[in-house]
Amino acid sequence: MNLFVVPSTYPEIHKTDCMYCPVSIGTQNNDKLYICLMDGQSFCEECLHIHQEVSGHQLYLVIHEIQEKEEGDFFKEKKKEYWIEKEEENKERINIESLEEGKIKDYIKYIIGSIGVEKKVSESENSRTRIYTENIQQIARSKKLDLNNIQCEEEGCDIKDNLWLNLIDGSVYCGREQMMVKGHSHALKHYEKTKRPLVVKIGTISSDGTADMYDYSKDEDVRDPLLKEHLGFYGIDISKLSKTQLSLDEIAKEAALKMERERIEEIGVEHKLCYGPYKTGIRNSGNTCYAAAGVQMIFGITEVRNKLNKEYQNLIRKNWKGIEYHMTTQMAKLAQGFISGKCSEEEENTGSQVGMSIIGLKQGLGHYYQMYKTNEQQDSSEFVLHLIDRMEQEGFKEIEENLEVIIRNEIKGEGMSVNTTREKIIEMGLDVPYMVLIERKHIDLHMEDIIKMYGSITPIEGYQKNGRYINATKRIRIGKFPKYLLIKLERQIAISYEDVRKVDADVFGMERIDLSMLKSNKKEEEKEEKVEINQEKLELLVSMGFDETQAKTALTITNNDIEEAIIKLTSGEIKEIEDTVTDKYREGIAMMKDMGFDEEISRKALEKTKGDIEQAIIFAATRDEEKENKMEEEDNDRSGKYELIGFVSHIGANVNCGHYVCHMKQGDEWIMFNDNKVYQSQNPPFTRGYLYLYKSIE
Repeated sequence: MNLFVVPSTYPEIHKTDCMYCPVSIGTQNNDKLYICLMDGQSFCEECLHIHQEVSGHQLYLVIHEIQEKEEGDFFKEKKKEYWIEKEEENKERINIESLEEGKIKDYIKYIIGSIGVEKKVSESENSRTRIYTENIQQIARSKKLDLNNIQCEEEGCDIKDNLWLNLIDGSVYCGREQMMVKGHSHALKHYEKTKRPLVVKIGTISSDGTADMYDYSKDEDVRDPLLKEHLGFYGIDISKLSKTQLSLDEIAKEAALKMERERIEEIGVEHKLCYGPYKTGIRNSGNTCYAAAGVQMIFGITEVRNKLNKEYQNLIRKNWKGIEYHMTTQMAKLAQGFISGKCSEEEENTGSQVGMSIIGLKQGLGHYYQMYKTNEQQDSSEFVLHLIDRMEQEGFKEIEENLEVIIRNEIKGEGMSVNTTREKIIEMGLDVPYMVLIERKHIDLHMEDIIKMYGSITPIEGYQKNGRYINATKRIRIGKFPKYLLIKLERQIAISYEDVRKVDADVFGMERIDLSMLKSNKKEEEKEEKVEINQEKLELLVSMGFDETQAKTALTITNNDIEEAIIKLTSGEIKEIEDTVTDKYREGIAMMKDMGFDEEISRKALEKTKGDIEQAIIFAATRDEEKENKMEEEDNDRSGKYELIGFVSHIGANVNCGHYVCHMKQGDEWIMFNDNKVYQSQNPPFTRGYLYLYKSIE
């Protein structure tokens, strides 16, 4: 121990979870954690030897939690004891109190006293909101405020909601107009006249001192720590603003939410608890259900979970130094735990499993996406896509290979043939009709109708071709059906900035779907509009002194309308179009010409690849799009028929709040993963899903 050199920079300390498996200290299957004195990483007893092998480190601080059970007291507060262990052939246990005062003992005290990385949560969105610190001199109102009988004070304005109280002069004016929310921006106009910037929205003020507030001078949301005092100046007692009864609308929403929870969580049904391999739940560590549900669904892809489990040891040994931020390794940790069932035993007297910890995965993703560092609820779909993206960047291709869909956007306009663009996606988003949101009514839908709507012909506004606007339509077709298909039902829409609602709909026909109507049956190349130029009109324009190339362009975009062509030529519009195209790709064209390509093919390649110079060079060199199309669409021999194997459901007003539950099919039975409550599903809520995972019926 005397030879140990304290790190010059103290590392962050992990004190709750094992870095190499989904086990946590304090659960009934683990009462010890080993913290490496060199790097601050923590390990369970089973994984300790792996860290010793890859790191060569030998000194660890041991945390031992002691659970004392007493009659009439379920569990007393857990006691902890600490010691240092030197992991050699013969383990040596070192008493901390026996250490001499100095750097080493101070370092040990730092580790014991530090807050573990797992418990550190960055500031929430609310705490990141700027605090209004300006001293304000409030001006008294001439007339007392009556919040029960109030409207915008601008002369002639009858707005009675969307009202903002100015905390400097007590004036009340309406906010800006939004979808379904009336307003004339009189509050903003009042600020422009008076330069009094601090306002609070009436109707959002609650007894806990929170409210929607805005600082016009900085054009941003703020918080006022003195809100209670500032409102009191105008006779508003914040403690009396708490609701005493629900409105009829709120009663209806509460009833709908209760029904939704009972349906999705299968409340009232006698559940059979599940344990063992492939039935391992994930503990909720504070609004982590969105992540847990997403991970459980990913594990429904057999090739993905098996690959992660197979590579588990290799990934840990390869990425042990930066394991916190390597998402593939974090997922391999969970896959190993999911398949082994090591955390699936019942937690004593709770009816739940011990469950795996997902904190490492969530915090690791938070390194790249700030929102996952908070304890706030997030969108499960967004989480899944971010996670997949990081894993792909790390070289894990199994998810992309199994989920990738190639979408063909077919655009047809007057005077032009079909113009097809391709894009690769991992998740298909299908719109749920949302007009019912206006009246908050329930609706029953069928998946077949939603699929038809997705593939229907839709108009495109403002479509431009060869310098002019034309009427055009778009149709979506699928160029490649994947083995597994991930579908998101777009159940929510923003009515306004402050009002995001979810469609209250049951969607039937989800167990089996047929997308064959969307299959792209012929491979159409992107084609330029071909207009046969009238030679007599071209000769006439040239005889009038116009440049032949510009005359051809004018006749092409006017469809041989000689009068319109002359107008465009004399106005300089044709030269502007040519200059715009040339200027846009001038640098790339010059670079490709230096490489031996002629100007025409260089411009065509850059236009086709939207300016991507590397892809343009490849295109110009091969000029073999048929081969490219064949490679992209070689798997389109699948029928487009799919069977449901898993889905994530959401309970709540919108996807950024509430709760997520996952149902997965295993053999002939459905398993419900509700965090670490894992049951055999008796009545899967197929019609209420948000994310659906399908497998192709070969």
